[in-house]
Amino acid sequence: MDLHRNFEIDVPHFGDWAKSDDLPCPIQTLQARTNLYPDAQILEAKRASCAPCTQIDHQIRCPVWTLRLEGILDDTIILFTSGHGDMLGIHGMVAKRFFYESSASIAMILMANKGSPRVACRAVDDRLVGFADVMPTLLDLASIDAPGTADDVAHGKALAELTARPLPELHGPDHDWLCDGILKGRPDRPCNWAPHRSLYGQRGDGWPPVPVVDIPQVEWTRERDSSWPGNQ
Repeated sequence: MDLHRNFEIDVPHFGDWAKSDDLPCPIQTLQARTNLYPDAQILEAKRASCAPCTQIDHQIRCPVWTLRLEGILDDTIILFTSGHGDMLGIHGMVAKRFFYESSASIAMILMANKGSPRVACRAVDDRLVGFADVMPTLLDLASIDAPGTADDVAHGKALAELTARPLPELHGPDHDWLCDGILKGRPDRPCNWAPHRSLYGQRGDGWPPVPVVDIPQVEWTRERDSSWPGNQ
């Protein structure tokens, strides 16, 4: 953190579209929670996010140096990536819950073995990739055939069984996620801000959600629409 105290931190960008009153309920909810943080605290959070990134940058040299000492660096393929990013106040949102640029566009840096014609130095590729691409990419660079994918017809029966297995376990409002026997999700609902007395935000919202009971202490975890008891 101390390394970043003297660096200027950009104020999060807030697009005009994100100021609309007609946004989906999850976005409205997250914006309402993010707006509780003062600007200074958001900037401090950005510094706190930069700090471990810098620490990782410094520590990468340790395994690379070891590969060099062992004399195998030139024969090694290195792929650097991450799980997710963070909105850090951009468009009035924090964390990783939405696939916008800051949370979804993470680093994926590939260094092939020395002399490989497949990966050019300093080349930039803007194709969309995910963790499913890691294994076949590395196997291909190592001249190893990648196995077939969960599209193999031989796995069709297992896929169908696993897809159907949760359906009998649905209970109560869970059935609203079904459409013609297929899990489709629920339509958007009005965003009604509810009191938050349990301080779940200190360590996340918790899982599984607490039972639906008609006491104020758990109102935060209820569905915020008129179909639930006590929300009339």
